[in-house]
Amino acid sequence: MTGSVIREVLAMRVVFVLLAMCALLPYATAVSAAPQVEGLITDGTRVSDDGREEAKSTPGAPSLSLEGPIDSDTYVLGPLDQLFLILRGVGTTRVERLTVLPEGTVILPNAGILKAAGMTLTEFRMYAAKALKPYYKNSVIDFQLARPRSFLVYVLGSVNNPRSVELRAPFRIGRAIQRAGGVRGNGSSRSIEIREGGEVVRSVDLFLFNRFGAFEHNPTLKEGQTVYVPARGKRAAIVGEVLIPGTYELLPGDTVDDLIRFAGGFTARGNRSAIELERAGGASAKPGQRLTADEAADVELDDLDVVVVPDIRSLDENEPVRVLGGGGRQGDIYIEKDVTLAAFLPRLSRFTPNFDIENAVVERAGNAFPPELIYFSVGEVLAGDSLGTMVLHPGDVISFPPIDTQVYVAGEVISPGAFPYRPGISAQRYVALAGGPNESGSFSKIKILSRDGEERDAELNSTVYRGETVIVGVRTAKRLGSLFVGLVSVTSLILSVIAVSK
Repeated sequence: MTGSVIREVLAMRVVFVLLAMCALLPYATAVSAAPQVEGLITDGTRVSDDGREEAKSTPGAPSLSLEGPIDSDTYVLGPLDQLFLILRGVGTTRVERLTVLPEGTVILPNAGILKAAGMTLTEFRMYAAKALKPYYKNSVIDFQLARPRSFLVYVLGSVNNPRSVELRAPFRIGRAIQRAGGVRGNGSSRSIEIREGGEVVRSVDLFLFNRFGAFEHNPTLKEGQTVYVPARGKRAAIVGEVLIPGTYELLPGDTVDDLIRFAGGFTARGNRSAIELERAGGASAKPGQRLTADEAADVELDDLDVVVVPDIRSLDENEPVRVLGGGGRQGDIYIEKDVTLAAFLPRLSRFTPNFDIENAVVERAGNAFPPELIYFSVGEVLAGDSLGTMVLHPGDVISFPPIDTQVYVAGEVISPGAFPYRPGISAQRYVALAGGPNESGSFSKIKILSRDGEERDAELNSTVYRGETVIVGVRTAKRLGSLFVGLVSVTSLILSVIAVSK
């Protein structure tokens, strides 16, 4: 091949390469520009070989996930928000990145400094476009949110980890509480406060959001706000034929119908015409009520109420279980078929400290006499003791004995009676509280009677326990004197009878 031919071939190759480069230049420009725009928008993602976005994990960095598209009509701009200024001309598009400065302003090309913080994205678009229009008469001006700002919100009160949490706008109160470890066991999910400057600006019922998806009760937060979770208030329980039985927090005005709705409604076997409302026992006891589903909306709940939705196969109402003592729900309580002791005890709702719930008893009469006594511990039953599987019978009586807070002194003392129990106090001290032995009594003749009726000999320094009785006996000399007087009297009587008979 001659030199001239080689030169022609090389020249043709150069021309071909140049033409190919010119053809690919628009695509190369687009590819080179894409990572910049994409990186600003996604910020934390990368694109895999098959075109899917993959999350890039950065330890300790806050999550950038959003719960949905941002509404430009409601999103309020603030310091450190990042924006795109997009200028579209004839055949050209120019994109510039802007940041809302800590003072709440942005610097626009040519137009200078403009206020942005406090405006919605829609309001800022109109305001900034008007300021830029004289400088870009032949361009369409637009603004897009490139990256929402992050800020701190304090979550305090009854949460597992009260602290400040970093959020990325727009961020909802539910996620903030989640970042603080969630609501503590004694905390309220229904009266959560959003505060600004120490003042409550809104109360949120997060339970309604979690249970029913009511988004108005999971609002977004902004800078300067504090979330406060107060202690839980009144509660009521619902058992029986509902989908989600349990104990629910109450707000003023909540009704039996609301509680049924919280519990997911009736099951297919729920008896809608015989709903039982049980009131707490004790000094403030209120009579129970039987309601229909239609009446339930008119009956407000009180603290520690229990609503029972019976099975349509429930036992006859004349065969209840009777509860005595405990300090909670007492009296006749109607049960369903095959209800176990472990399932029944939570219906009592509470126990007070002056009852011995670890030595409770089920009295079962049946056809036998005396009745069968079945002893149990509430704590052990609720912890899974096998006795909890015992099915309750109609007519059973469940008793919680009172914890005696007194010691009793009887016998030969000046002022017998009951005296406050004091741990570690000796028998001598209790006798002294009763005025000491009378003229017939003796400190050396002391016995102690236990709560179970068992008697034991005691000394002056013997320890007396709760509910026991200290008995002071007659001194020996007095007893012998009384015996002598008795013998003399009997002898005189015999002699008198003989004399009369003669």
